[in-house]
Amino acid sequence: MPQNITPKSHGHMTLAANDLVTITLTGKSGNRAIALKNSGPGVVWASLDPGTAAAVGNANCFTLKSGETLNLTNVASSTLTLNADTASTLCDIVAL
Repeated sequence: MPQNITPKSHGHMTLAANDLVTITLTGKSGNRAIALKNSGPGVVWASLDPGTAAAVGNANCFTLKSGETLNLTNVASSTLTLNADTASTLCDIVAL
């Protein structure tokens, strides 16, 4: 079942396998800094492109393997989508 999450500055999520998570960032508009951490066990697929929803195996998404952290700056998009290839994959987000 798809999840819709609206964290103001941070959030902790449990992703189901092949289940789309849509994160709408609030608070600051534009030029955000975003940190994503995948605590595993699966791979997280992510997209900042509003026209491309995150999907496992989608070449237009970026991936985070278990244990990896990604830090992005100057992010204009207010929507981020995530997907995981393994049930109960834990992911944290911090957006400033």
